[in-house]
Amino acid sequence: MFNPNVDYGRGILENLMEQQNFLEQVRRFRCENLKKVSTTVTAVDGQQFVETLKEGNYSISRSGLTSGYVIDNTADITVSLIMTGLILGSQDVAAELKILEDFNVTHILNAAYRIPNHFESKFVYKNVEVLDDPNSNIRIFFEGCFEFIDDGRQEGCVLVHCNAGVSRAPTIVLAYLMKQCNMTLKEAFNLVKSVRPCIRPNDGFMRTLEEYEKEIHDSSCP
Repeated sequence: MFNPNVDYGRGILENLMEQQNFLEQVRRFRCENLKKVSTTVTAVDGQQFVETLKEGNYSISRSGLTSGYVIDNTADITVSLIMTGLILGSQDVAAELKILEDFNVTHILNAAYRIPNHFESKFVYKNVEVLDDPNSNIRIFFEGCFEFIDDGRQEGCVLVHCNAGVSRAPTIVLAYLMKQCNMTLKEAFNLVKSVRPCIRPNDGFMRTLEEYEKEIHDSSCP
């Protein structure tokens, strides 16, 4: 609503002056005035690069190799019982001998990145080397993992773990439930989510599971 007590002309003039001052600052801007900085970039495969701004130009150099994932130093020894003979957890569970013995673990499926098999003299291991990257082809490991899990369940109990027990290991468990237990993706996801709320397969893995569900359905149709 129009207010006759407000000097609208003065407000418009002040706004115009502010815009002109801003435009003038933009015109005076020079790249050489930027603060000299270096940024370390870590790629998904663990390679590190240092990006440096110098004299208005960028230079990139390789600095080394790291884990390739965000390291979480908080211990997670939560064991998620999926079904008889099958548990899901993080890398921390795989390092706790007492927990493994308490759950009668005989087989360990290690889908973690750069995590060793801690007790090779005590358990049967299978290693799946796949990055938690949406572009990683985790599908190629399904059949081998299913066979390993079935063998382990016949002898005792299988622990499936990755680094955090959030993306890779849950993806394998979900696919196992879909294939071996005739569950839909929704049914399998709800089951695993109910015992391990933190699961979140990355977008690429979820697309793989959706495609796998269709593959199972198509193969079962006459």
